[in-house]
Amino acid sequence: MESVKARINMQTVFGWWDWDAEASGMVNRVTGERVVYRGRAREEVLLPDRETWLRFDYLHSDMTFPLLVREGTDEGALYWQLDYCRSAVLWRRETGTSEAHPSYGAWRRVDDCVSDALACWPSDQTASWRWASHVHFDGGWLNGNWSERVKRAEKRLVIPDGLSPDDHDYTDWLFPLDAPPPSPFVFHDYRPAKPGGKLEIRDNPVLLDGLTFSDEDWRFDPMVPPDAPLTQLEGRTAYLLSKDGRRLLYPYRGHTEQDRPRGHWLPMFWLLYVDGLVAVSGPATSGRQSKTGAIWEISPFGAGF
Repeated sequence: MESVKARINMQTVFGWWDWDAEASGMVNRVTGERVVYRGRAREEVLLPDRETWLRFDYLHSDMTFPLLVREGTDEGALYWQLDYCRSAVLWRRETGTSEAHPSYGAWRRVDDCVSDALACWPSDQTASWRWASHVHFDGGWLNGNWSERVKRAEKRLVIPDGLSPDDHDYTDWLFPLDAPPPSPFVFHDYRPAKPGGKLEIRDNPVLLDGLTFSDEDWRFDPMVPPDAPLTQLEGRTAYLLSKDGRRLLYPYRGHTEQDRPRGHWLPMFWLLYVDGLVAVSGPATSGRQSKTGAIWEISPFGAGF
């Protein structure tokens, strides 16, 4: 009876997410995960002065993890910046663990949940009563290692009215806490077809009008004989292949466009990702420059296969 009453007091937000007004948090009705807003962060030792930091918590029967989120503005637009590095310091302090950072499985579990919850946090229930257009994520696991330098940003959803709950069975979507990081990618650079040859740069430095394969099934299966499919890529484009040979990422169509005001060539590609279960493509462009290099934008919209 108590669980039925609790469910009645929740408001469906989007998909499997409900809003629990009493707890000030999002509840995943399928996995049992929660992301709860605790208020302004008070960890003065960890946080810079003159910045607004918020405290959220990831909650599940398996684990809890604190989340420190900074409010920032970019050209007048509000964004949230989840700092996993500072959050890991707070996690160590509160749990007493000797681990420098969460394991890959634990971080992936938290990140899958939190990125989803913050993306569709109700606009009238935001922590500061202002709607954040983007969520930035600093720190985390990347290519087999914990990194403080990795950064990414995701656009928040605009939730339409009148959505009904998604009652599909996703009970196996909880990421295992003991899962190891996947085999890291290794970058394979462009190599001219002829030994000693040089890349000829014409009006357009990159032009891929669809990569061709002698067997079309090869483009979707990185597990065929190792010398067969990738020889089709070498000399045509750069690509990423995991050390265990099970995951492949490469641009199969693309071009560059010259930015007239600055004279730079801006690459625009369609990327194809393949592993033993998934083959999916999507557009990618190189956007504005940051202190650490170009910011790549990869969109799920227009993805195929």
